[in-house]
Amino acid sequence: MEENLDPSIAALLASVTPSDPDAEDSAGAGDDIFGGIGAKESNFEQMIMEQSAPKKKSGPVPEVDLSIKEFKPVEKVFEDESQHYFDDPTYYKTAIAGEGQTSNRLHMVLSKYLSCKDIKDKMVYRQQVTMAYWELVHSMAPKTASKNFPLPKRMLLRFSVLLPSLFRPEHREFFEKSILENNTNEPVFYMDEWFKYISQGKIKPSTTDEVRQPKKKGDDGGQAEQLRLQQLQSKNSGKLQNSENSLNMADVERLDVLKDASATAIYGSRGANGVVMITTKKGKSGKGSLAFVANLAIQNATHTPDLLNASQYAALSNDMMANAGYNTNPAWSDPESLGKGTDWIDELLRTGYMQNYTVSYSGGNEKSHYYVSGGFLNQTGIVKSVGYRRFTFQANSDAQVLDWL
Repeated sequence: MEENLDPSIAALLASVTPSDPDAEDSAGAGDDIFGGIGAKESNFEQMIMEQSAPKKKSGPVPEVDLSIKEFKPVEKVFEDESQHYFDDPTYYKTAIAGEGQTSNRLHMVLSKYLSCKDIKDKMVYRQQVTMAYWELVHSMAPKTASKNFPLPKRMLLRFSVLLPSLFRPEHREFFEKSILENNTNEPVFYMDEWFKYISQGKIKPSTTDEVRQPKKKGDDGGQAEQLRLQQLQSKNSGKLQNSENSLNMADVERLDVLKDASATAIYGSRGANGVVMITTKKGKSGKGSLAFVANLAIQNATHTPDLLNASQYAALSNDMMANAGYNTNPAWSDPESLGKGTDWIDELLRTGYMQNYTVSYSGGNEKSHYYVSGGFLNQTGIVKSVGYRRFTFQANSDAQVLDWL
């Protein structure tokens, strides 16, 4: 592959000694093997936070009409002539220079990826290249506001082009004929343009419910931050914790949903999205009543994927390796001899059973009532070794001690 690289890139690769993919990069934290442009790193997150405060705009506002609701028919997709953005022999060096340790890391892992011969190690290096690239984007983003921001860095952000020497001719022509400037006045930005206008304070970043709001003077902010973290934790776990998980539905008398003003009048802002009120059963006047409720349910997985058996997988693997120009696995020279092998879907899944039992006793008279119940839920999941058990106990009583109490 090295004969297809720029001479400058090949020279850089020749100075790198391949090492284990899990080994740490040898470059120092403060060293920049390229030097030059803007070596000082910037804090992009801090820059984003500062955009919420009023800021004087520099230069003309981009001529983009944000009220446009539909795009006009595309009249011109590419330029008539190639712009030769990637003919610069120093493109690679200019594109990643000046970002400190981030530049070093990307160069090191990219060099290892290109010079590696082992397929498994190459997959590891490829993942590391992806991570290092996004670290570089994070470092470069605030610098896009500069008038001296180099064109190779701009192309790196816009098209993720790092090594033009690896282009096929048709790929190079495709990118070099791409229209560089937004002349349609439509609210569509390339990534480098979006970073640039945010850095200059001309547009605001997209807002989500997880954007941190700047603290106002006099605000503690601790309680709000704790609530935000709890909400994020709930989203990450896939559900919101609530009291329904600990209730036996056999003990529930009634469910009421309060919305709008009826909810906020009682619970304030916490009830803005509605409130579910759960009323449990109570004893009634009369003779004591004993009740027993039992439920049984069966669960099975549906629409499970159809997997290849051992002989089918070996035959497919042999075809793939042969088509890619690699040697096939000698142990799979006769795929039919492997038989069906193990069906891992059957090994993973099973028929699940859910049993739910509830015993309750209630009663009372004109001045007092009581209700006592106990429940047991046992659920064996459809995935082996996964299950859930729950024991519940509930007791409530009310009494009229005096005529007025």
